Amino acid sequence: MWIYLTVEILVLVISILILGLKLLDAIGIQILPISNKATKISAYLAIISFILILITSFSGTKGFHSFKFLLINFIILIISGFVLYMQLASEEKSRKKITLTFGSIAALSITIFVVAILTPNPSAKSKPNPDNGLTDEEVAEQNKEDEKAAAKKDKQEKQEKSINSDITDLLNDDKKDASNGDTNYQYANYIQKIEYTNDSTKVYVNTDFVNLDDNTKNQVAEKVQGVIGAGVAMEKTDYKPADDHAGYSLYFWYGQRGIGHSKLSDSHQYKWYSN
Repeated sequence: MWIYLTVEILVLVISILILGLKLLDAIGIQILPISNKATKISAYLAIISFILILITSFSGTKGFHSFKFLLINFIILIISGFVLYMQLASEEKSRKKITLTFGSIAALSITIFVVAILTPNPSAKSKPNPDNGLTDEEVAEQNKEDEKAAAKKDKQEKQEKSINSDITDLLNDDKKDASNGDTNYQYANYIQKIEYTNDSTKVYVNTDFVNLDDNTKNQVAEKVQGVIGAGVAMEKTDYKPADDHAGYSLYFWYGQRGIGHSKLSDSHQYKWYSN
């Protein structure tokens, strides 16, 4: 669009120069003789310049399509038509043609000029926000994205809370069964609590677990995997048995000290730290 602006300025300057010299010649100050043909050309140049300015105005190009610039060009357009009319009006044959031509141009120009004034500049609605450099539309779109992200996060947190509640209930039930002598649930006696998230799960264990050998720790960890899978299945509508096969990322804690975790390559294999 800067090409348009350059042409506008060039055409406007030429038009002003020719018309200015012609007006000076009309009042008896001749600096440079200007022919009727040159005057006619300047008038049409003014028309072209005005049209180019309207194009850039409606396209939202920043720069010289301001109201003042548009008004100045419009005035020059009218003056150029008037000068040309006065210059050639003495010719009877040309008078009707000139009157019809510039009358139509003037009417069209006035209509377009009024429309240009009343039509909001598209760039005015998209002024950058000084705080973040974004337009109002971009800020609105960003706000929508933020609201969606916040809603998604809130939903996830509520789901995780429900899953943790189910896991706690399952673990407490297994503890009761273990206290009644059911060896299938003996693992529960080593677990204090389980904190699940979509990304990973913290498993807090007691002293008895720390004293177990690695093989027994692996067996307890697999039982924990099953409890977590059961809790997830109770809440997630998109749960698939394949999720349990893939396993859950577990981190084992003894108080404030990490004592082991499931491996990244396989959640059903574990790394235990030496004391």
